[in-house]
Order: sequence, then structure tokens, then C-alpha cells
Amino acid sequence: FGSELASNYLENYGLNGPIEDYIPLPPSPLPPVDPPPASVTSINSKKKKQQEAKQATIRQHYYPEGGWGWIILLCSLCVQVLSHGLQLSFGVLILAIVRRWGPDKNASACWIGSLSLCISLLLSPITIATCRMKSTRLTAVVGGLLVSLGILFTSFASQFHQIFISFGFIVGVGVGFVRDSSTLMVAQYFKRKREFVEMIVVSGSGLGIILISMFMRSAIKEVGWRVGLQSITGVCTVCSILGMFYRSATLYHPQRRAILHLKSQKRKIKDKNKALEEKLPFFDFSALSSRTFQIILL
Repeated sequence: FGSELASNYLENYGLNGPIEDYIPLPPSPLPPVDPPPASVTSINSKKKKQQEAKQATIRQHYYPEGGWGWIILLCSLCVQVLSHGLQLSFGVLILAIVRRWGPDKNASACWIGSLSLCISLLLSPITIATCRMKSTRLTAVVGGLLVSLGILFTSFASQFHQIFISFGFIVGVGVGFVRDSSTLMVAQYFKRKREFVEMIVVSGSGLGIILISMFMRSAIKEVGWRVGLQSITGVCTVCSILGMFYRSATLYHPQRRAILHLKSQKRKIKDKNKALEEKLPFFDFSALSSRTFQIILL
């Protein structure tokens, strides 16, 4: 850059003068940041529950996450122990059937337990629909009564094919009603603790296999076929009693009064519309007065 062109170039852009000393700018102060409130950083489950109760609307399902739900969990566990444990302990009953009707019925007796389990699982869509349309409590009580009646009819069976109807069909339907209704009730009360609760309920099946199989074997061995199965009937009656403890989770909704008010208003409007409708006769003979219909008949 010693040439004239280089000096003109530097002069044009103001780069040929003395270089000024660099003076750093003072740092600008940062705006103060407020610390997060203690309720956001460390909030316990009780405050979460209160917040969910405030945010619950009329159309939103409310999960109590405890309370009466622990009673529902205990009832569901006992129901799984009695009903599903009875169904899966059919292997003990096969020995009594072979001893009563002969060893040639061994292969046919295996189909009874399979039929009962198959029917209880196939009826799951019908059971869920019945619980939603009618009542979960009513479904559980009816299922417990069917299980008890199925075992009672099995104790009075005098022919082998009667066990297919009593234990294979009736007990299968009852176990399906009882098992699915208990699962639905637990799902109404718990959402955040669903995995823990379902684990406890499902473990009742394994516990039932241990307890019911031992009780069935000792009862039939000590007092015989009929009285032994009747004692099991008395134990299975507890399933219908436990079903009476089922209560809908909507009873604990924070806006339950508003929901009941809307339901009563809707019921009044429906009754009013029914009163305005004309009641149709059971037998309608108005078509006979038509001239066209009379000509066709002639």
C-alpha cells in the first residue's frame, strides 16, 4: 500500500488517520428475574387434588383418586379372588368329576372349564354395554348371584351333561359380569394411580387360584360332592354382597348439584313432551275407513 492508489483508498474510507484507543462499553444491568413461586416448584398431591377439583367442569369426569375408591379396590380384589379364582381352579373339580362319574369322563370334563372361561371372556362387550346403560352395581350383584346359583346347581347335578349348563354356562356368565364390573368401578376412581391399582386387582386371580383350590379340595374331600359345593356356594355369595358397595364416582364430583339440576330439568322437559304427544291406540283400524282400501278388499 505504499503507492498513490493505496493511499487514496485508505483516505477514502477514513483508514489513514491515527487509530483511537478502544474503550469498552459498560455492561448493561440485566432485568431482575423473580423466583418461581413455591407452589409451582414443590406442590404436593393434596394441592394437586384441590386444583383438579376447581378445574373440573360439568362435562369432565372427576377422578377422586382415593376416598371411597380404596373400598372399591378392596371389594374388587376380593371379587377377583372368589370368582376368577373359582373359575381357574376347575382342575380340582375334574378329579371329583372323574371320581363320581368314572375315568371315561376325564377328557369331556376338561371342556367344562374351557367353556366357562370362553363364555366369560366373550361376554365382555355385552357386560360393558350393560354397565353403561343400566348400572354397574346391578350388574355386579346379578353376576354374584349367577355364580352362586351355578355352583349350587352343580352340587345337585345327577348326570354329567348337567354340569355343562350349570358350571360351563351359568358360572361363566356370572364370572364375566362380576369381573368386568369390578374393573370398570376401579377405573372410575383412579387415573394417576391406575397402574398401581390395576396391578393389585389382577393379582387377585393368582391369589384366588391358591386359596379357592385348597378350599375346594378340602371341602369335597371332607364332606363330599354335594355339601362341599354348597359350602363353596355360600362363599361365592359374598360376591353379590360386595357388589352392593359399588358407588358411582360422580357422587363426589365438585359440581354435583349443578349436574343434578340439569338432569332434573331435562327430565321435566322430556315428561312435558310426552304429555303433549298423542297416545296411539294399540290396534289401529283407521285404514278400514279408506275408500281405496275397501275397493281393494272387494
